[in-house]
Amino acid sequence: MARERKSNPRKMRPLFLVLCEGETEENYVNFLRQNYRLPIKIVPKIIGSKITQEIIMRHKKEFDGSETSIKTFLMYDGDLPEVLENLQKCNGILLISKPCIEIWFIAHYKIPTEADITSTNCVKQLKSIKNWENYKK
Repeated sequence: MARERKSNPRKMRPLFLVLCEGETEENYVNFLRQNYRLPIKIVPKIIGSKITQEIIMRHKKEFDGSETSIKTFLMYDGDLPEVLENLQKCNGILLISKPCIEIWFIAHYKIPTEADITSTNCVKQLKSIKNWENYKK
């Protein structure tokens, strides 16, 4: 008599959709994904500053049509008030960098020192770090 084998259905990996302002944010997400190799699927997409809930839904539908199983993150710089206003109307977990994404890069090397740091100051500080001299925003 043959044994009946029960197979366990494969679990779907959690899907994280990271909608980004630009190329820098997308590259940063890809960098983190490659370095940490977590058992999740992370998909970064560049949307730009014209983010709306309709755009988010359109991108979520690209993945098997089940928008509920997808965690959505919105990764944007916090230096443009009109973009922040649009983001407040959208459903997703906000990843706002104040004033800009470059502050995250600086934080990998040192604690940012200035209290009211600007985007321009962030880029200058970043360029002062070894191997970042040629960085362009």
